[in-house]
Amino acid sequence: VVRRATLEDDVGLHNTLRALTSQDELRHTPRVLRSSEIASAAVHGWWRPTILVSEQARCWDAARQQQVLSHEWAHIRAHDIAIAVMV
Repeated sequence: VVRRATLEDDVGLHNTLRALTSQDELRHTPRVLRSSEIASAAVHGWWRPTILVSEQARCWDAARQQQVLSHEWAHIRAHDIAIAVMV
């Protein structure tokens, strides 16, 4: 899915993510990819996490962007992907 996804080009979505991540010390802000193959947002990768959003993300208002990205960012901050790999 990640290899076939496209880079999300919504500036508002990227600004929302930057605002969320600015409080944490990060080397890289996660990239955001859009895919028609998924129904809901997800995080992929543990070394350099990527947030995947569905095509419907184009229709999200600012409040929905904040909600979804906050949720996915919480998974990244909690290192859920790395923990799942180890289990």
